[in-house]
Amino acid sequence: MRIALIVERFDQAGGGVEHLVWQLARSFRAHGDDVHVIAREGVDEEGIVLHRVPVSTLWQPWRIWQFSRRVSKLLARNDFDVVHGFALTQSQDI
Repeated sequence: MRIALIVERFDQAGGGVEHLVWQLARSFRAHGDDVHVIAREGVDEEGIVLHRVPVSTLWQPWRIWQFSRRVSKLLARNDFDVVHGFALTQSQDI
């Protein structure tokens, strides 16, 4: 299965959702899934495709809007079986 996980930061050293998504991505990969993580910033992990979505960090409302818009464009160019969002975006299945 081709899975996309959306999170603002992808880092095993992060707390909360960052660590949860890291563990989830590794678990999906271990089961043979094609795992893609879409994030503003992150740490590369073997076997997981990290799509970095650069956005301005000056003003939080602008950052959230810009991230959501750019994620939507990235998803439109790819074909995922499921898109699971852990950030405020408009384009996700779960």
